[in-house]
Amino acid sequence: MPTNYVHRSQQNIGESANNKFLTLWGDAYQGGPGWGGGWETWPDGAGSGQLKYHNFRPDQSHRADPAHASVRPFDLADRGTWVTFTAQVKLATAANNDGEMRVWRRRGGNGANELIYEMTSLPIYNGAGNYLERGYLLGWTNSGFAETTVFYLDNVAISTSPL
Repeated sequence: MPTNYVHRSQQNIGESANNKFLTLWGDAYQGGPGWGGGWETWPDGAGSGQLKYHNFRPDQSHRADPAHASVRPFDLADRGTWVTFTAQVKLATAANNDGEMRVWRRRGGNGANELIYEMTSLPIYNGAGNYLERGYLLGWTNSGFAETTVFYLDNVAISTSPL
């Protein structure tokens, strides 16, 4: 995690105070078919960001889960250290609300994986195309990071089976 990381609470005009953590979608980002969503971080007032689920297709809703209000993937105590994240997204089937989303965090090189976020029984299905083919990590355009904040990403892997 960058040594100077802070989740700013100010925002650009007309934008929210959130930053993207991991966002995935099928087809085109704006208005395309298929499901789209992921996680965002929202400022906690102390420089860190709370992890929240965001569904932007098909129904454009933020599903802030009160049970996870204290989940902060970037803890300020981790500044200047490697933090490993593993995310899992399982889209729902047509007949059931059986979608799943999870995030694990491992601090340091040899720490244990800690499940920090889990939501199950999610209605993350879209009959117009239930697939994922695009995404991005750590979007910054809303509240942003200072221009001198440098994230190093290493060993990014996308898989259809458990890593």
